[in-house]
Amino acid sequence: MRQMNLSISFISDGKYQIDEILFDERKKTLTYQEKEKYCSKQVLKLLTAFIHADECFLSNKEIANICGWSLDDIGLDEKRRTAIKYLRKQLYVNETNIRIEFISVREGYHLYITG
Repeated sequence: MRQMNLSISFISDGKYQIDEILFDERKKTLTYQEKEKYCSKQVLKLLTAFIHADECFLSNKEIANICGWSLDDIGLDEKRRTAIKYLRKQLYVNETNIRIEFISVREGYHLYITG
């Protein structure tokens, strides 16, 4: 599988095209093949952060900060994995070319499009 930088197109007023998905930050929705899903507060925060992050990469610490979790929380790793899992589900990763993968050497997650 070849990894590419995520191509995100700013459309207007908080609307972004991410591969085949339209993300409307203001309406808090994701639209794919005419199906619209409402984003939870956590999904909205994470996706917005990924879009605006350098190289669409968020470190484990950044994810904890975005979600409002203490770095000392014993269950932090599980919370983070669960949040990323839910974001993947919301982004239709099994139906689109969008991927979110853990990069162990950088201790964080990368959002990208396969090619």
